[in-house]
Amino acid sequence: MGKKEFDKKFRNDLAQLIGFENHKLIEKIATQDFDEKRKKSPDVPILVSEPPIYTNSNKRCDNVFKNDKKYLQKLLKDKIAKELNIDPKELDHIEVVLFDYTSSSNKDTVIDKIRKYQHPKIMLFIVVIYWLPNWIARVKKLPKDKRIKYPENIRIISWDLFADLLNLSDDNRKQLEEVIKLTRLRDLETLRKLNEQNNYKLRRLKKSKNRKKGTKNDLDAFLKKI
Repeated sequence: MGKKEFDKKFRNDLAQLIGFENHKLIEKIATQDFDEKRKKSPDVPILVSEPPIYTNSNKRCDNVFKNDKKYLQKLLKDKIAKELNIDPKELDHIEVVLFDYTSSSNKDTVIDKIRKYQHPKIMLFIVVIYWLPNWIARVKKLPKDKRIKYPENIRIISWDLFADLLNLSDDNRKQLEEVIKLTRLRDLETLRKLNEQNNYKLRRLKKSKNRKKGTKNDLDAFLKKI
């Protein structure tokens, strides 16, 4: 194996390992924040991690909540709604809200995620961890592609806009900022240590015994599990 091939292989391996650790940490931070808020308000839904919504592959969205009592609409305060270009009054059709975290926002990655998760009743937020400093806006335009069927239900957003949207507590936001910082520094060892220290239990859905390989789950059946 030549030096160029060697560097590429192990650089990619490191990126995957870092991605595994930061995804788990972000899931834990978001879950904890939802749980803390639910203790104060019954309107806050349960946040589920890595649910098998559609396929039985290992590639699943990172977090999801059922939009009971129009919780997404309540999150969309005037300033946030304007920044996201979303009118809360036009979201009555949204039954599920998905968050998928990614280090890459290139077209292929974004299209892959959209094709997997898009649905007329789903709001999909693709949360970008590596948000470039020269991107002034915190929302990135969707790529022009005929495979995107419900662009009005999809947003590509920065990690800090994600934090603002969820209205993370100060403590949870600081934890998220630390994860972002360590990810940029490619500090895999510290990310692993943080994951070991943070043993917050994630909420998961049980696999359906009737789910066949390569087929899509029924959304209504999925909703009943949350």
